[in-house]
Amino acid sequence: MNTRIGVFILPKAALKGKVGIKLSETLLLNEEESIKKIFSIEHSDEFQMLVSLKVVSRKPIFGYKNLVTYELKDDIVPTLLEHIELDKFVNKNLDVIRLIKKIGEEKYKKYFLDYECYSFEDIAQNTGLSVDEVKQVFDFTNEVLISNIFYSEIIKLQYPQEYKKYIRIAEVKFFGKKVVVLWLTPSILRGQYKIDYCKLNKILESLSCLQRKKIKEVVNQLELYNIRASVLYRIVETLCDFQKEFLLTGKLNKLRVITQKKLSEIVGISPSVVCRAIKEKTILAPSGEYKLSELLINRKEFIMVIIEDIIAKNKTLTDKQLCEVLKQKTGVQLSRRTVNYYRNLLLLRSSRKK
Repeated sequence: MNTRIGVFILPKAALKGKVGIKLSETLLLNEEESIKKIFSIEHSDEFQMLVSLKVVSRKPIFGYKNLVTYELKDDIVPTLLEHIELDKFVNKNLDVIRLIKKIGEEKYKKYFLDYECYSFEDIAQNTGLSVDEVKQVFDFTNEVLISNIFYSEIIKLQYPQEYKKYIRIAEVKFFGKKVVVLWLTPSILRGQYKIDYCKLNKILESLSCLQRKKIKEVVNQLELYNIRASVLYRIVETLCDFQKEFLLTGKLNKLRVITQKKLSEIVGISPSVVCRAIKEKTILAPSGEYKLSELLINRKEFIMVIIEDIIAKNKTLTDKQLCEVLKQKTGVQLSRRTVNYYRNLLLLRSSRKK
């Protein structure tokens, strides 16, 4: 199976062997770990050589270029910068701040924040900085971006018993009936790596065995991160379009039944890939903040969610009355016995939590 740039469909066979293990490990990385690793790769001599020789560049994912950049969005969510002293963070990097002011805002955005890819030498030639100074600005920028990963605090309030750090990766906006996903994570905003394999093969012929090995390792890592970004992009865009009425209103009866297996079929990937990709990630919508896993729901779970909501509002309803309310809200018609079965399941689940 070819996993080169632009190839997205990943059958189960793609998750076998060493390639499958590496892909699984890459998908399981959280956003912060993923970004740290990719910045480390970009800092390597091999990556810099590939960029300078025009073998590697970057392009927006599926033509997507978000107008939202890496600006700190105080109105959206608290960030990790709240847990460090910002003044000290800036003060210890005053030399770098001066370098950024020296090259100007336009060039700083172009060479350090945009999705385009430049080698350190190219940046140095176009900004008047030395290569060492470019590396300083690069490292500083990456430190800020990593510190700005959007962590969701609302999850801590909603799920205190199972609290983990959930990363907010996107915000959903509505323009009329059209849903637009504004990405908040650099792994999507920075785009995918575009690799010119014809140039690469010619260059490999002139290198030593050790150099070829190092170059291939870097290329393989870039391919894996391309897949990771593509998978995340497709899953979120598909889920948001599928559940747009629920995301807009927050009404449980607006949820549409879509299982992990069904989603994997829609986007053309393995269910295990979906499971890894959505782990510990949230999106912010007009109606609230949701774990990606909450937007995947089968028919049984959907009915139980609706019944639980109905009972919470009126605990005195009989099973027969519950059947009628359920049909009014969802159009789903169940027998009194089936509704009673679901009610008992909910009671059992509640007692286990206690």
